[in-house]
Amino acid sequence: MQKVTLNAEARSATGKGIARGLRRSGSIPAVMYKDGKAESLTLNHKEMINFINKTRGEKVLITMDFGGSQKLALMKEYQVDPVDNTLIHADFMEIAMDVAVRVPIKIKLMGEPIGVKRDKGILERQIREVEVEALPNNIPGHLEVSVKELGAGDAIHVRDIPVPEGVKILTDMSDPVASVTLPKVQTESGEEVEEKAEAAAGEKAEEKKPEDKKEK
Repeated sequence: MQKVTLNAEARSATGKGIARGLRRSGSIPAVMYKDGKAESLTLNHKEMINFINKTRGEKVLITMDFGGSQKLALMKEYQVDPVDNTLIHADFMEIAMDVAVRVPIKIKLMGEPIGVKRDKGILERQIREVEVEALPNNIPGHLEVSVKELGAGDAIHVRDIPVPEGVKILTDMSDPVASVTLPKVQTESGEEVEEKAEAAAGEKAEEKKPEDKKEK
């Protein structure tokens, strides 16, 4: 598992005004959870952006460096502003190396399905991550599953995902991960066909209708 270090500061002041002030000063408000308790933190904005861009959703073991002490953590999620897409907050989970944790892990689909290349099908994804349980050192950055052999109408399920030793998948094994489907062909309903047939019959009847005799 990849490991990184982030510089952090504990803070006691909270609230929207404090958060806005931190962002203006080049920092990011964050929270680290442990055993139902939350610890408020301050992180460097540029450092967090570099961390997010470098890891790209991979699970990474983080050493939170408080300048004189350190804590181990995993990032749970981060939030961005919906208007300008800037980072505004991050959540972490404090961990211990000898205690198993439950975390979501992203799934990477490997290869191009036969059903896409040969049958012009469409690869559809049903889920993009699964929840796993493992000791921190055993947590994979992501999970890979090959979809090369998928033909049209075939599917990959959670049970088909290979996992490293010491990792247990908690997501329902029967859940579909991805499938290959053929493009839908638009067909007319029975009513539409009947309506068109009736209209065509009416037009033919009008064509065959004799002209009215002229009055003498």
